[in-house]
Amino acid sequence: MSAADKTKLDSVSSGASLVHDYQFGRSTQVPGGGSLQLVGPGDTTVPVRINRVGVITGASIEVDAADGARTYDLQVWQNGASVATVTLASGTTGNSRSNINVAVAVGDLISAYLVRTAGVGASTFANEHAMVEIKF
Repeated sequence: MSAADKTKLDSVSSGASLVHDYQFGRSTQVPGGGSLQLVGPGDTTVPVRINRVGVITGASIEVDAADGARTYDLQVWQNGASVATVTLASGTTGNSRSNINVAVAVGDLISAYLVRTAGVGASTFANEHAMVEIKF
């Protein structure tokens, strides 16, 4: 180990937290019905099962094109219910929040949805990428 690496390691506090980012996405429009479940690694809609106690601290959404006619919420779901949202305003391609504070327990299931909140019809964007940050 180099001296610089040793200095960095020594500066990490003993109570430092682990932060993990869970990735979700999809390559399709939000349909006219207004709701699209995003998929995780392996192209699956199966939720992520949490393996330790932690807190959802942030989330972000990015799409490939602005939709000037509709607005959406990225909804973070825990055990089948929405617990946090990030608004995707009309005419924008992304947004994020770092002030979420939702406790998670061992065995909780986390998933992500894009839900239309205003306007009608399918989205003009066809690629979505979301990230959910959990601090352990």
